[in-house]
Amino acid sequence: MGKSKRDRQWNNLYNEALALTEDGSFSKDDYKTLSKSSNKHRFSGLWGDAGADHDVIAKALSTNNAVLDNAAKKLANKHNKGGLTQFKDSSGQLHTSFKQTTGGRYGFLSRDGINNREPEKYYDAPITGAEDRSWTQHTPKGRSTTKWKELTRTYAHSPAETKKEEPVVSTTEKEPIQPSQDLLDTRKAWDASQGIASPHYDPTKDGIAAAADYANKSSNYYHKKFLPAQILNANLISGEFEHTSKEAVADFKGKVPDLASNGVQDLFKFYTKHITA
Repeated sequence: MGKSKRDRQWNNLYNEALALTEDGSFSKDDYKTLSKSSNKHRFSGLWGDAGADHDVIAKALSTNNAVLDNAAKKLANKHNKGGLTQFKDSSGQLHTSFKQTTGGRYGFLSRDGINNREPEKYYDAPITGAEDRSWTQHTPKGRSTTKWKELTRTYAHSPAETKKEEPVVSTTEKEPIQPSQDLLDTRKAWDASQGIASPHYDPTKDGIAAAADYANKSSNYYHKKFLPAQILNANLISGEFEHTSKEAVADFKGKVPDLASNGVQDLFKFYTKHITA
């Protein structure tokens, strides 16, 4: 296939991929639709074993910051060597990867690793991984082994432009949460318990009688005044803490983040490949 023809084919596929990902996603049906526009049918769907057409999809996904549907991803990697994957990093930014070989039986690059097309146009995604591959062929002259590399190229998506939402100003004030009746009663009882003095020892009386009188009054004060006041104090603190907690919950402003479980799984799979013992 001539270079100019390949250029036209690539641009046509890329423009169609852009249109298919314009809605922010790329589904299994979109993959099949693009497959019909490709002239390299083999097995099922796009051939893409050197990332030729998968690069088209990856670039379009990156340009439109689109999500690769799990069903489309499964179809893309069913028979193809040019694997198409996507993951989301910790900041929420999407990354789309595809495979490209520098040689081999069906590699679109020469076995010297020289691209026969413009690399800045077709393979502008940075290389994020490389694995050694080999193919052994038995010829009349004997056994021949060809070695090459399988590259992983990854597009980092540009963050989607989000329309800044204007803050909604409430025109009505929230009614304050009123303390419960139990809390009011506890506070009233606690206030009444204050100012009760402990018994006084009168040394001017007969020593034995004064000591006995002081002991009786102290015991009575401890059980009927001091301990009930401590219980009232604990109940008051507990009730006030419960009341302030309700106020804090009512005033809380927050939003539960939308977590993409498939993105987390893809991120885990991506990094486990790079972990060595």
